[in-house]
Amino acid sequence: MNSTASPMRQLVHRVINWSVDGLYLLTVMSVLALAVRVIAAIIHKILVVGAYPAPLSSLDPILTLLMLAELLHTVVLTLQTRHLPIKPLLALVWIALLRHGVVLATTTSLASSNAIVTLCGVVSLGVVLVYIPRHDAD
Repeated sequence: MNSTASPMRQLVHRVINWSVDGLYLLTVMSVLALAVRVIAAIIHKILVVGAYPAPLSSLDPILTLLMLAELLHTVVLTLQTRHLPIKPLLALVWIALLRHGVVLATTTSLASSNAIVTLCGVVSLGVVLVYIPRHDAD
């Protein structure tokens, strides 16, 4: 900061920095609280549900947890670089598509048109994620 800046300007900068830090802390605490809830749901599903459906039914909260982690990673990158990176957002959408596919697999027939479109979306977005250059990634 410039030493010739007015005291009011320094105060405003300090308040803005504290506000950003507070929002970041609130975001991290919210994601961690939701992660604890999701982990408890996973443990409950594994212990309560029978042997075969347990892995498939616990994939939904696991993918939700991965989405939260990717969202937190995107927030951190955005705050550090001051721009919104595309690859973490596409990865978030890809995980959401996978989660949608898991929900479809547990609730409806995989021969439906919705399942086919979801599978095409997962494959095509996966290809896009692979071919995005590294310098555009983060």
